[in-house]
Amino acid sequence: MRRESGPRRSVIARLGPYWLRADLDVQGALLRIQPLTEPPAFRGGEGTGPVAAEVRTRLEQVLSRPLGPLRLPRGPAPTPFQQRLRTALLAIPPGQVQTYGALARAMGTSARAIGAGCRANPLPVAVPCHRVVSARGFGGFAGAVAGPLHAFKIWLLRHEHQLAHGTPLEME
Repeated sequence: MRRESGPRRSVIARLGPYWLRADLDVQGALLRIQPLTEPPAFRGGEGTGPVAAEVRTRLEQVLSRPLGPLRLPRGPAPTPFQQRLRTALLAIPPGQVQTYGALARAMGTSARAIGAGCRANPLPVAVPCHRVVSARGFGGFAGAVAGPLHAFKIWLLRHEHQLAHGTPLEME
């Protein structure tokens, strides 16, 4: 199904100490989610209307109920590989992780391809690339192996694990 082009809308949602900016197409499908580590500058007119309110509510529910898929319409994956990866990422339950290598073996590709695909994921949180980790630690997030985006990945993994299992995530 081809989506109409046209003006996009942005929705800002609060997720613990972070914010998410979600860009929506004219029909309300998610096109991009960007984690923000500082309060966003509001330009007015953002996130108004019932579709925007629903997207904001569902994104913010990740904080209290991350134990199921984020059921929001998503724009199409950019490539067939990204669609296969998206399906695999959505199969990783909240509170659990899978290594780049294990996911690569399951998909018949390389760990580097998985890392590159996760880095290019336009919908982090909705398509949970943060649940893919290195065999030796957390791995990167959006191309960062340190700094605020990496800290967001660690915070999100720990938060999901605590809600799913009632215990802290034991990982370095």
